[in-house]
Amino acid sequence: RQWGVVMAEHPNAEPIRRAFDAFARGDMAAMRSLVAEDTVWHIPGRGPLAGDHHGRDAVFEMFGRLVQGSEGTFTQELHDAVASEDHAVALTHATARRGAHSYDGEDAWVFHLRNGEIVEAWWRPESLYAADEFWT
Repeated sequence: RQWGVVMAEHPNAEPIRRAFDAFARGDMAAMRSLVAEDTVWHIPGRGPLAGDHHGRDAVFEMFGRLVQGSEGTFTQELHDAVASEDHAVALTHATARRGAHSYDGEDAWVFHLRNGEIVEAWWRPESLYAADEFWT
């Protein structure tokens, strides 16, 4: 943005917006079309989802564990996506419940894109301690 002028959004923000929308709707076919086969997703922490997930199948298996570990309550609302030629950043609000445990965080995702597909992703929770406490 420049003073008084709204800059056009970079095209790489669109696949990120579509991915978050597809995930929210549970449309895994649309989601798969936005994630490269050779993708790598980096999840920090010590919980059962932590680590590097190599390949589309491993990432979607991790998504399944995320839904299961939150008893189906996980939500992630996209606040904004900003992008450049190779990268995008998504600012999100995530919530989840499991029994008496809950997670509520303003999180960030950093994505590397190639030809409109996510080839690498890094999750940056607002509080790694809170994320670890919930997912462990």
